[in-house]
Amino acid sequence: MKKIFSLILLSLFLTSSIKAQTDCKVLKPEISLLYKGDCKNGLAHGYGKADGIDHYEGNFKKGLPNGFGIYAWSTGEVYEGSWMNGLRHGKGKYTFFFNEKDTTQEGKWVKDEYTGMAVEKEYSVSVRRNLDRYSFYRRGNGNTIFVKLYQLGRINSDINNLTLSGNSGFPMDRSTIIGFDQVSYPFEGIIKYRTWNKMHTTQYDVVFEFKIIKPGDWVINIHN
Repeated sequence: MKKIFSLILLSLFLTSSIKAQTDCKVLKPEISLLYKGDCKNGLAHGYGKADGIDHYEGNFKKGLPNGFGIYAWSTGEVYEGSWMNGLRHGKGKYTFFFNEKDTTQEGKWVKDEYTGMAVEKEYSVSVRRNLDRYSFYRRGNGNTIFVKLYQLGRINSDINNLTLSGNSGFPMDRSTIIGFDQVSYPFEGIIKYRTWNKMHTTQYDVVFEFKIIKPGDWVINIHN
């Protein structure tokens, strides 16, 4: 009797699990037959696997592939990369058979259309406070970053409280040369200093946070 009761409980549990997966829908018809994974409000949402004519494994949002995922077509093609609203969108790699040989296409997709090779940013700026403009210039191979501070088109020699910090290398703070030496890339740095305004009537604090991805000798120009 106890064994029969246990089998009934197991049967109810399996039925409940299958129903939960059935109730969780995938809105892309080609992979909507069977789904196993995270669910929200009756739709695939989070990480999961979906099968139908094709197969998909990766992230979902509101029932559609969204984020990173791998999609395999029944005809043999495979796409591994970014998705948005059920379409290839962002960086990815598409493998297919062409002219009787395997072919790989890497780059960027926009709304399921291939637009070409993805361009990697060489640098980025996350914080720029109390400055007019800035520029980056790569002048060759190396591992040194030179920083030049300008005001009214000339080198700004009237600065105080200069601090240089980074995730590698050593700060340089000499009379004519400031920057970072012997850095490793990608390099993340923070430059802070206090300077006068153009009219020389008040002082303010400048903060500049940046990241350089491409190795080399760099010059950063900051204008106040």
